[in-house]
Amino acid sequence: MDNEPSRVSRRAAYRLAGALLVSTVLLAEGSAGAEVTSHEGKAYHVRYVYRLTNKLDRELKDVRVYIPIPETSPRQEIRSLEIVVPDASCEKRTVTDQYGQKLCRIVVPRLGPKAATEVGFDCEAVLRPRPRVRLDRARAGGLDDVPPEIRKLYTKNVKYVYDLDKEEIQQTSARLVRPHENLLDKVMAIHDFVAQMEYKRDGRWDSACVVLGRKNGSCSEFTYLFCALCRAAGIPTRFAGGTCYRRKKGQAGPVEDTVYHRWSELYLPPYGWVPFDVTRDRAVRGGKPKRDCVGAGPDNVLILMHGAGGSRCLGNEYVGSNSQPLAIKRERTFLWTRKAASSAQRSGNRPRSSRFVSE
Repeated sequence: MDNEPSRVSRRAAYRLAGALLVSTVLLAEGSAGAEVTSHEGKAYHVRYVYRLTNKLDRELKDVRVYIPIPETSPRQEIRSLEIVVPDASCEKRTVTDQYGQKLCRIVVPRLGPKAATEVGFDCEAVLRPRPRVRLDRARAGGLDDVPPEIRKLYTKNVKYVYDLDKEEIQQTSARLVRPHENLLDKVMAIHDFVAQMEYKRDGRWDSACVVLGRKNGSCSEFTYLFCALCRAAGIPTRFAGGTCYRRKKGQAGPVEDTVYHRWSELYLPPYGWVPFDVTRDRAVRGGKPKRDCVGAGPDNVLILMHGAGGSRCLGNEYVGSNSQPLAIKRERTFLWTRKAASSAQRSGNRPRSSRFVSE
């Protein structure tokens, strides 16, 4: 979870929302291999409100916004998704970054002095309980079993993220994995080391070496360090990011998420990409690190994207980005509403929305 700025006013968010739509890994000796179980999920309406405010006394032209497009997977079903723009003058187009992540590129042709506008999406999704993956140490492959294209793309350094050129990262990684031969044992040594950090949000995303030195960080910084230490050992990594359903007990009405969440995924032969949420496995009050989210991503999360930093569309962001950042104040809010399994279709007034087109 990140303290990434900031909050859309409730009135603006609800006005735009209208009628809202929206594994544990067992390191087992000699088990049957990868087993994934899933169940019927819960339906939600999720509205993403990306508010842009021009801070300058002059007009801004051709403001580009990139919004990741959530896709159907074993843990989520995207039943509908519509891009929301203020009017027909905004260009909408689907693009793909170097990691294969699909995004909607929105171009706002003009944003007047001190003016604000809102874009986003309206999504209906069914979220299933996180898949439980059983990893068998006896079946675990080695790094030689990683496809060359995966190794090339997902073990390299990324500026402001992994710091693989820093001696501290290389030495720490080597110290952690040196006692182990099995690839899963190496990964778990790194996991348990990072999970001993303190969770702290300060509104920044510092790179891995800085996080290593201060021993605390947000979910993005836990992810940066975990991925960096794995990459230094030659283990391919990427991250996933999304929005969380953060309903408090007794809370009524739409649920806001302005914090979001990011976690890691490792490429482990023969299983492929396996999630690791080190932030949620962190030790509490001096206890031992947990392993509840080793091989299982977080619950109640709409996954928006997969990437590894340095995206040609998102940069190091994961819920969206925009051009002219020094001139624009941005506020990004997700509004969640639980949907009954047999609820009717949306009704009432809606903002202008349309399906994106491919480029």
